[in-house]
Amino acid sequence: MHQHLATVGNFLHHGMTRYLLLIISFFISILSYAENSDFKQAVARFKTSQNVKAKAVRIFHLGFLNKNVTSHGSLSISAPNKMNITVAKGKEQLDMTGNDFTMKMFGLEHKTSSISNAQFKTFQAVLTAIINGTPTLLNGVKGIDISKSGDLLTISIDPSCELNKDKKPMFTSYTITLDCKSGVINTLRLNRKGKSYIEYTFSDFIFH
Repeated sequence: MHQHLATVGNFLHHGMTRYLLLIISFFISILSYAENSDFKQAVARFKTSQNVKAKAVRIFHLGFLNKNVTSHGSLSISAPNKMNITVAKGKEQLDMTGNDFTMKMFGLEHKTSSISNAQFKTFQAVLTAIINGTPTLLNGVKGIDISKSGDLLTISIDPSCELNKDKKPMFTSYTITLDCKSGVINTLRLNRKGKSYIEYTFSDFIFH
């Protein structure tokens, strides 16, 4: 009798475990589909465009001084993998061409690549997915969190997921916001230590 009850108990226990796992998997699938659907809607205009231009405003926030330095310029995007943000009358820029990144700021120029510098790997993958209007390019990419509030889709990127524990990333995280209703990039933010950050805000988009 006791053995029979134990067998029934084990059956119920394992059955319930499998049932709970199925429910969890189901809800994860729903969330993943919802995220992909929202992302697809937000970047739909990029999918049908080869060239995109917009106005850009860059804020360089110096956390230790609690001070902002503001510059104005433009955003230029060309499929399949080029994005250039130029401010301060062309003197300063952030450029992604394929796997290569160039940043010019305060008279200094920094060059790197998402191939040789792993902290830019996920960042480059997200930008490429947006430029091509193809969220599926991010399948299997680590370090990405996507959330939605109203019409605003927020993509948070953790560059440390691609680094060894003993290496420190140049930026602690990246945040990109997309407007699902208008289908444009609202902001691109590069966060640094000490509450410092570089944030670009975009407006007046033209799609070709």
